Amino acid sequence: MKQNMALAKHNLLSVAAAVMNVPAEVFTTPPPVDPRPPKSEEEKQFRSQVDAILDKGWSSVDGFQTSQEEMDDIDKQMGTDNIHLPSTYGEITFLGSRQLFHYMKLTEDDASGKSQPYTFMDLGCGGGKLLVQSYLELKSVDRIIGIELSNDRYQVAKKAWNKVNKEAKQLRTETMGANDASLEISKGDLYKIDISSATHIYVASLCFTEEMMERLARKIVNEGENLKCMATLKAFPEEYEDHLGKPSIQYLEMSWTQYKGTGSRVYFYNV
Repeated sequence: MKQNMALAKHNLLSVAAAVMNVPAEVFTTPPPVDPRPPKSEEEKQFRSQVDAILDKGWSSVDGFQTSQEEMDDIDKQMGTDNIHLPSTYGEITFLGSRQLFHYMKLTEDDASGKSQPYTFMDLGCGGGKLLVQSYLELKSVDRIIGIELSNDRYQVAKKAWNKVNKEAKQLRTETMGANDASLEISKGDLYKIDISSATHIYVASLCFTEEMMERLARKIVNEGENLKCMATLKAFPEEYEDHLGKPSIQYLEMSWTQYKGTGSRVYFYNV
């Protein structure tokens, strides 16, 4: 019911935007929809088990509580234009993660017949929740890597994974019937990590400066030799489309859009 009301509101506002000859997103974005809802009671139960493990590993404030001193240090290291602050924090939701996996073609059906092991990488992984959800839900992924500059958030990620890894492994290998996957979390600068093995990369770049996006684009072009798909909350400079292709755009649920029933724009580059 709630989903239908959100869709009706979106359609109405889209018509209003068309009448005013402005882009629909001036008023609205498509409401987030689960692209692969559970089809059986068994799938519903598995989804509930995943959510329960994630809820056990993190409190509602984990990752969001970072000292001002550390935030200032992050902004200083990454560079800020006083409008975009790289230290700003938000997370992709459980639903948003499932949308992400679908559009990156990481779900089981999409990944059938793959010719190489998949490595999923989160550049700026925050509290690490997306890493663990990918471990729990993606049979196609053999290796999961996250890097985070904030020590506070890195510690949250390590603590949460240590807390749930036994249950997570059991759910992945016994309930889902998948081979185990490695999950690596490190503290450091995303521009210095080796991305050569990554097949799929996500970066929550909404608050990155233009200079940061330029640096990241160069890194992807020069080092992403096995990359299949790159998802970013901010588009790369257009001159890199010769190498990365023109992105498709989807709207995924994030922590800052969840209670509005809307999504945040995400750019998908299929390399």
